[in-house]
Amino acid sequence: MITTNKQFLVISMVLLVIIILLTSITVLHRTEAKEEMIYQEVLVVPGDTLWAIARKIAPNQDPRKTIWEIREENQLKQAVVYPGQTLRVRVYGST
Repeated sequence: MITTNKQFLVISMVLLVIIILLTSITVLHRTEAKEEMIYQEVLVVPGDTLWAIARKIAPNQDPRKTIWEIREENQLKQAVVYPGQTLRVRVYGST
């Protein structure tokens, strides 16, 4: 009985270390990819919406994805922007 508990503990610890390593690798990869992107600031003017901004900065991409990226980058809890607000947005290529 004691051996089984020790084996379980050892296996659990090994799995925990593997999970931590995989998580660390994923976080590092995402951080590196984010650092390679170029960003610009966009000033929100009256009448602007996230949808309109997304279509303007990334016309060849699904606006929903671009809006999600803008909200994540600017820590927006809602999809609402206000005149005078400055947003940090990714610069997209011409593809």
